[in-house]
Amino acid sequence: MRKSEQSVRNTEGRRTKIRGRKASLLFVVACTVILLSVCVLNHRYTEGQILDLTMQTQALEDQIRDERALQIELEGREAVLRSDAYRVRLARDQFHLIRDYEVLYVVE
Repeated sequence: MRKSEQSVRNTEGRRTKIRGRKASLLFVVACTVILLSVCVLNHRYTEGQILDLTMQTQALEDQIRDERALQIELEGREAVLRSDAYRVRLARDQFHLIRDYEVLYVVE
């Protein structure tokens, strides 16, 4: 083999190696771009989910606060209904009952 033939073969081998390296580099860059795109899309989707869950949480906290206020109101009403004073007033107003030591006068 002559030196010129050998240098041509070496040049072709170098070109093939460079093409292979370029192709490998292009593949790595393409994979990186795809991976980053997937990450960005996943992040946006996750942000949407977080926003939805935050809104649902706020709505549920508002509902819990309203239910607790209603519970306090109902407990107050229950306390009134269980009191002796309410029972006495109910007996007098609705059933026209009197105590043993009272006298009932009917005016017509």
